[in-house]
Amino acid sequence: MSERLFSIRALAILLLLATAAGFIWLGSLRHSLENVIGDEGTFMAMTASAAQDGDLRFDERDEERIRRQPKGGRWVVILQQTESGLAYSKPAAFSIMAAPFQRLAGEPGLVIFNGVMLTLAILVAFEFARRLGPVDDALLTVVTFVGASCVMSYVAWRISDSLQLSLAVIGLTLCVADLQPAVRPPSSRLGRFLESPWAVWLGATVLGVVAVMRYPNALLGVGASAAYILHRRWRRGLAVAAVFALSVVGMSLINWASTGAVVPYKAKRTSFNIQTGYPVDAESAETEYFAARPATQTMGVKPTLE
Repeated sequence: MSERLFSIRALAILLLLATAAGFIWLGSLRHSLENVIGDEGTFMAMTASAAQDGDLRFDERDEERIRRQPKGGRWVVILQQTESGLAYSKPAAFSIMAAPFQRLAGEPGLVIFNGVMLTLAILVAFEFARRLGPVDDALLTVVTFVGASCVMSYVAWRISDSLQLSLAVIGLTLCVADLQPAVRPPSSRLGRFLESPWAVWLGATVLGVVAVMRYPNALLGVGASAAYILHRRWRRGLAVAAVFALSVVGMSLINWASTGAVVPYKAKRTSFNIQTGYPVDAESAETEYFAARPATQTMGVKPTLE
């Protein structure tokens, strides 16, 4: 092994160990359900509903589960009023995908799920990078991206942000890998899949899922399509755009089927509060309770249904 390669791998290992230590420390601070803030309560309740009830509707079973949580935990859950009744008011992808992990491991399963998806994204990124240059450069690039950024810290938050990042890396890499001819043959099944014609279509599909999770992410699908068009591969670019659009439509229909709203953010929304209960009536004392809280605590959610 050359001295340069040894130094790079040693640095990569040190970065990895430092990142793991930071992640363990962060996890120790966030292990309790009393440390649930922001959107975590909604995503945790949604995932529990998907895992245990097989739906994303809000009913008596959901209310009972939430009330059993430790005092201070899950203090607000964002809901929406649809034609078919009450449902959780977040895109369904995270909860549906994380439900098996929640069923097997409980609340820590959401963190495990985030970790599994990020690991898959790292492997895909590494296989793509090693196709284009020395293995040590690919290793250092990927480890630095993960260890020298806020990527790992988001894994400990039981929300969809880490999943969005992981799916964005996976989808974009698969979708545009065909634009960069490999300078070395693949050495793994994942590397060989990047060379297959199915990779681009799976990548475009994944990007459609990411777009529905947060609509500004649609720029990723548009960018992937534009990349092929700029390389004068018009048919491939238009085909990527078509698969991406179909994926967006399909995931939106899944939102509609599971929550009753194609776009949860556009539905009539309110909050279930662990201390005051649901519904929050405009003329009740609960309204004052929400009004007294900082705006960031309820993520701007109105306390009454319009």
